[in-house]
Amino acid sequence: MIVRGRIPLAGVGVMVLGASLGGCSSAPAGPQPWAAATVVAASVDIPDDPAAVALLRAAARSAEQTSFDGVALWSPSDGSAPLRLIVVHRPGQGTVTALEAPTGSDLAHGQFAPDAPAAGSPPSALPFLYLLVRRFGVVMAGSDTLMGRETDVVEARDERGDPEGRFWIDRGTGLMVKRQLIDTTSRQVRGMEFVSLHVPAAAEAPAGATVTATPGPRLDDVAVARLRTEGWVCPQGLPGGLDFVEAHEADAGGVQLVYSDGLDVVSLFVQRGRLDRDAMPGMVVAPFAAGAVLRSASGAPTWVWQSSGSVLTVMTDAPESFVERIVGALPPDQT
Repeated sequence: MIVRGRIPLAGVGVMVLGASLGGCSSAPAGPQPWAAATVVAASVDIPDDPAAVALLRAAARSAEQTSFDGVALWSPSDGSAPLRLIVVHRPGQGTVTALEAPTGSDLAHGQFAPDAPAAGSPPSALPFLYLLVRRFGVVMAGSDTLMGRETDVVEARDERGDPEGRFWIDRGTGLMVKRQLIDTTSRQVRGMEFVSLHVPAAAEAPAGATVTATPGPRLDDVAVARLRTEGWVCPQGLPGGLDFVEAHEADAGGVQLVYSDGLDVVSLFVQRGRLDRDAMPGMVVAPFAAGAVLRSASGAPTWVWQSSGSVLTVMTDAPESFVERIVGALPPDQT
């Protein structure tokens, strides 16, 4: 099974992670007892600073209207060394991300996320911004200078007033140039930061980029309701306060379900069939008490397991303990 994930950068930018997973044979369709189960996330009423909300909304619009390219450092949640990414964005065309080659940029093997998937509407940051404002208190948190650029800093705070995320918005372009997700000690647990940024005068297309990963057509509300009626795994929410955002068609007749609280984003891929563990090289067993789950040994953080007639795949940069709660809500088959 080939899975393709679209991970918004806190809902205001888009980065694509793709991974190749394999080996699902077909299985008869039919309702599963847990497929309609929901884990509804509770809303928290926390005051917001209108100026901070307006700044994030403007940053979302800037990302939809401004061409840019640069180098960004992506710090994963597993504590490994940051990765240097080449990022090229063209409104109306899409975004290319690629690991920076030792001898310079190499977009020929980059991953392309189109702005307008076939048979779907252009992706919007607004649902993620809505969830961010709904779940957290969004406030101004001073200013900073990055890459010689003056920026405004916005914080997302929990009900105790503790910051859980920070966002740096460039005053000159309106673009988000840095984001951090932090723990209770204000230590960064993951994030992304541009270390160089160029806004071209003309929106030339990124040379040499090859389309290697695209989200499938978006499913409307009627199609999602039909999936639930037919017994597909499609919960309204996931543990950790994650709400359902959208669904897309995926490879081999599967679906991609996207969940978020405005900070964390999880893609849950569902495919009817049986998991062929032998056809999945590069995967190791995750130490989850709920049952047998495979995880990627390298590359995009990915977890795969078999559950009641379906193969479930999770892609997210959230910590593994976060994923374990999702596995507990959608338990693996016991073998």
